[in-house]
Amino acid sequence: PMATNPTVPSLGPLSLVDASALLVDYGLDDPSAYATGDGAEASLVAGVLQAETDITALEAAVGALEVDAKSAAAELVVPLGSLRASTGAAIPAFGGGTADGFSLVGSECLGIRWNGTGGERATVAGEAHIPADWDDAEAIVLHFEGFRVGDTDDAMVGTVTLFAQEIGDAYNADADAGGSTTAFNGATTVITDETLAVLAGVLPAGSKVSFTFVPDAALDGDDFVLTGIKFVGTRKLRAA
Repeated sequence: PMATNPTVPSLGPLSLVDASALLVDYGLDDPSAYATGDGAEASLVAGVLQAETDITALEAAVGALEVDAKSAAAELVVPLGSLRASTGAAIPAFGGGTADGFSLVGSECLGIRWNGTGGERATVAGEAHIPADWDDAEAIVLHFEGFRVGDTDDAMVGTVTLFAQEIGDAYNADADAGGSTTAFNGATTVITDETLAVLAGVLPAGSKVSFTFVPDAALDGDDFVLTGIKFVGTRKLRAA
């Protein structure tokens, strides 16, 4: 028979129901008492067990959200497809020795490819919007991922211009915050991640950023393929 007037556990505001303890309190911890029946006991047990499963899953989801909300790490990826030529025109398809542009290298890796020889290299331009919850007191680092194709193995750097545009200011009010990336000096075909650090406060949270990128003359006989761009910053931590 079902126990009467069980002692109900005292639950704090953040406690979860312990279904196993409730089964004992209500005299339902022995499966033989209800395993073959279809009465209220079986329904109650099934409901309590399902509730415990659901609460456990909810607790895990809330925990993951809390970790994310209080994490300082943040990154903003710039899709290569959003870039344009510095003239404003669409970036063309790559042509060996004739045109810098998009290429599916080796039928496997999509990127923007520059010729190692063949005259002036094309400059590409893009934009990003710094999220409003990024911390102005922390530096922002631009990451450029790419690799070289060829057998010359000469290290090269990327030349970057970088301007912040804020509401209420002239579009050309800020100085160029760009410069040179660290050197792409991995073995040919090996993707490396090269960076350009920007001082804290130069790219304010909520601002639009316009930038350009072009490989420098040290590319020489190798082609260069740009495979990714991202901004890495720091989010303001939430107290709760």
